[in-house]
Amino acid sequence: MKKRMNGICCWFLALFLLVTLARTSFSQTPQPLPSLRFGVVGGYGLNQHTADFPSLEGFPVFIPATASQSIYAPPNFTRGAGSGFNAGALLEVPLVRALWLGLRGSYVQHNATLTTQSVNRVLAPDLQSSVDAVFEHRYQTRLASVGLEPTMGWNPAGGLMLSAGFRAAWVLQKTLNYQETQVSPDFGGFTTTFDRVRNVQSGTIPGVQNLNLSAIVRLGYDIPLTANGSLILSPEISTALGVTGVARDVAWKMNQFSAGIAVKFSPIPRREEPPEPSHVPPPLKKDTVIKDIAKKEAVLKLTITATGVQSDGGETPELLLRVQTMLARSLRPLLPYVFFDKEASSTVPSRYAALTRAETRTFNADKLADNETLEPARHPYYHVLNIVGQRLRLYPKAKLTLTGCIDGISLEQRLESQMGSASDESIARQRAMALKNYLTDVWGIEPARLLVEARGLPAKPSLPIEEPDKIRENRRAEISADTPQILEPLLLHDTVRTTLPSVLRLRPTVEVENGTGTNSMNIVKEWRVSVRQSGETLKEFRGQGAVPPVLDWNMDEHDIAAIKPDGALEYELSVEDAAGKRMVTPPQAILLRQVRINMLANTTTSERTSQKLIDRYSLILFDFAKSELSPANQHIVDYVKKRVAERSTVKIFGFTDRTGN
Repeated sequence: MKKRMNGICCWFLALFLLVTLARTSFSQTPQPLPSLRFGVVGGYGLNQHTADFPSLEGFPVFIPATASQSIYAPPNFTRGAGSGFNAGALLEVPLVRALWLGLRGSYVQHNATLTTQSVNRVLAPDLQSSVDAVFEHRYQTRLASVGLEPTMGWNPAGGLMLSAGFRAAWVLQKTLNYQETQVSPDFGGFTTTFDRVRNVQSGTIPGVQNLNLSAIVRLGYDIPLTANGSLILSPEISTALGVTGVARDVAWKMNQFSAGIAVKFSPIPRREEPPEPSHVPPPLKKDTVIKDIAKKEAVLKLTITATGVQSDGGETPELLLRVQTMLARSLRPLLPYVFFDKEASSTVPSRYAALTRAETRTFNADKLADNETLEPARHPYYHVLNIVGQRLRLYPKAKLTLTGCIDGISLEQRLESQMGSASDESIARQRAMALKNYLTDVWGIEPARLLVEARGLPAKPSLPIEEPDKIRENRRAEISADTPQILEPLLLHDTVRTTLPSVLRLRPTVEVENGTGTNSMNIVKEWRVSVRQSGETLKEFRGQGAVPPVLDWNMDEHDIAAIKPDGALEYELSVEDAAGKRMVTPPQAILLRQVRINMLANTTTSERTSQKLIDRYSLILFDFAKSELSPANQHIVDYVKKRVAERSTVKIFGFTDRTGN
């Protein structure tokens, strides 16, 4: 006990010397100290006991069945494992900026189970021979303590906190249960009733030491939960290594690795008084004259202006946004396919526009909007069934063939092989029937005019069929007609509005005042010109050194689309000089004016500057890996050729799928 008390005194002496040295080393650093903190902490620990003893006094590890039985003593108990909760309160006092003195009061569970095994000879079931039997000897401990943990903490960066110290604890719970169990073989036992457990005992650990010491190392990270840092959440991990043993005259120590969370509160802000000046100049005499011989500091004067630039190069005090309106005419070949989304599905997807019988009376395919984006239920393609239905009404003698297809590779192929394509339950036939039902129920087309067929892969499948894109494309129903007018291209008329490019011209200037032998190139370190609207930055120019006299923002269609035409644009110049000082001009604004240029062919001469018409011809399809025109597509190309005027500008866009190159 005297040696143990000497050790504790040495710990406290070392802690006192460390605190004194820290205050001395950092006493010249005039930085504000953090505030005192207190709080609560809780966690869960994994216990690891190390030992080296054969048995504990009063708890023998085995009892011979008979005096003549051959007994082999088990090896010593060497290890034990367990787990338990821990909780407590904490106090942290700042010593200097990065060093803390911590104190915790904690309750910790040190539960663990220690086992060892022995091998003895027992009678075999024939009662004539004997076999080896394995017996497990188990000490199950219930240990808990309350203690104090003085630590020294170091905050190297951010919220990281590394602490070290020791824990002095008083053991409260110290019970022990022991039993011996036959593990193998699975026959026999200790008694005539073949009990496999014996020598069950419980009590207090003999020779237990009530005072327990351990070394502590802890790593945590402080996360502020409030803006002023008054409430802090700190996840942490720690390890405790036993210094003193669990029981006297027995090699047995308990260690623990723990993880937990601390909640800290810092109610009192603490400020460090500014240090007194080390040198106080003597008072001036009445006849002392102070002359200003310092060199005058250079001062930067910033200005910036903005104008709009017209198409002829002239400048205006406002920015013109020119919107051009034209007539667009699109020829869209009708894609006679309906694609199905899910494997083995015969339900027409919701992206295809579905009408009621009443709505078919007002439907007009020529009035559909010519959308460039493939928008579900709005793009002309998604009206393919309605367009076909309307034309079947116009041509009452026309007939359709609806052919259902499958992807030919997935579950659909297996199901189709089992049922056969001729079966009413086949997936391909059900897909064709889904189209027929819509045309008969909604458009009132006679069923006799709609022939339903089923097959495996389409006649011209998308290849290679095992690719995901091609699998989805081959899940379809195809439409063919005996009358060309049913599937002829769709001619749409629409009004197109495009924004013409605009130019915003900015003229930033930087002048030097009061400087001697300096210019803006030598003084300006960095500069920035910003253009904003409603607080959102639309354009920035940046650079170093001298500011350019003119900056042109050539706005394209995307730039103008981000501008609200009924407002103004704000702009400013920001400069940082060589000394790190930043100056900014007051925000200024240039008004916006939207000008509409009407180029429709049916407007009066006074309303238009010229006539302009855009013709679009799309969806000329080719077979896989082919570039030859089919007869149907050749007809479209011949039609386009007739529409090309002498002064026309023709743009041709070619595409391939993701399999092409």
